Amino acid sequence: MAAVFVLGCGADPAGNDAPRGNASSHDAGAKASSSPLPSPLTGAQTVAAVLAPVDLRGDWKTTSEDLSPHVEERDHGIIGVDGDAACDEVVAGSFRDAKPTAVASRTMRDSNRQTVVGVSVDAYPSVEGARQKLETVRQLRQKCSGAAVESYTIEYGVLSTPPRGDESYGVRMRANGQRFDEIVIRVGASTVSVTFAESAGDDTELVDATTAQAAEKLRQAALR
Repeated sequence: MAAVFVLGCGADPAGNDAPRGNASSHDAGAKASSSPLPSPLTGAQTVAAVLAPVDLRGDWKTTSEDLSPHVEERDHGIIGVDGDAACDEVVAGSFRDAKPTAVASRTMRDSNRQTVVGVSVDAYPSVEGARQKLETVRQLRQKCSGAAVESYTIEYGVLSTPPRGDESYGVRMRANGQRFDEIVIRVGASTVSVTFAESAGDDTELVDATTAQAAEKLRQAALR
């Protein structure tokens, strides 16, 4: 799990039980090339949408993955966040959002640069379910800054993101000194979250290429 309070499933890009989140939006405008799409994705389509080492430039290797599309209890809602009343309401509301119908994830490392990227795909029963995820993530950043997750203190910051898919949103998060940049992209009724650990988020070329590939692979998987 990418985080102790995640919306959906994903592998921790640093190999630790560190948190994950999302913030700073771009509405890409529902381009004809990406919408409309069938919904929801099947389990096989969801697994096929997850980026693999072969999709990235460099000497990438898988360090962990969860390719069982079965949705577990931890894959729905914000888990473990403790904040003020406004934050608690966001947490409670996340469990009222649509539950994903399938989830899959993979974490990869570039052995040359020791760069770590995590990717997770969540399929929802409708476009509205995927939109709810992005909205809940926005609220999480806005109302839960400085929240505690078990032994972690979480700080959120705005992250500029390239417009991807039908809409995209990113957050720069620091958890006890560790930095994670995450960009969540909606394509139809599904989302793909791409997390860059530590300084990987400063590599503009890597961020642009990886998020573009993640959005396109999700779109292509949905058309199978």
